[in-house]
Amino acid sequence: SAEPVVLPVQENSPVTLPCRAPSSLAQREWTLNGQPAVGSEVIEQPLGLWLVATPGLQGRWECWATENGYRALLVRYSLQVLAGVEGQLPRAGVTVTTYWNQLVLVSVLLVVSVLTLVTYIGYHRSQSCWAWKRVRVGQSPPDSGEQGEIRPGPPSPGSDSRMHQTHHSGAEVNLQGSQLPLN
Repeated sequence: SAEPVVLPVQENSPVTLPCRAPSSLAQREWTLNGQPAVGSEVIEQPLGLWLVATPGLQGRWECWATENGYRALLVRYSLQVLAGVEGQLPRAGVTVTTYWNQLVLVSVLLVVSVLTLVTYIGYHRSQSCWAWKRVRVGQSPPDSGEQGEIRPGPPSPGSDSRMHQTHHSGAEVNLQGSQLPLN
């Protein structure tokens, strides 16, 4: 019987128990205190077993390999879960980082990023919407290069038909006396 490898770990710490099978045909099996270790609190990986140290998982862990009817013990661990002391303050110069702190930080950064993106998209959409409204009301957009004036509606009474060209959109373009052939 091999002596167990003693592993003292803090409660709620992630732990990997290494165990490499002797061949690719060997089937591994983990036991905890002589009973098969199955359940949602342990995850079997190709090179070992992953778990979060809790008092219920403390004890003797063994990794067994079975191949061609033979069963062999590969490694034995003695997992000792050290309970954290409530109210214990960290030593000077030591910072305590918890998952809660990290979750809050990441959540705040995500919210700020999403709000920045929404503001950016909203601003640019409103700018293009205003430019579209200016064109529709008769103002030409800045630096458009157009010489004519866009006026909505039918031609005014008494206007020269050579001076206006009606588009299918209902808007008219005043060509200001330029000589373009009308079809």
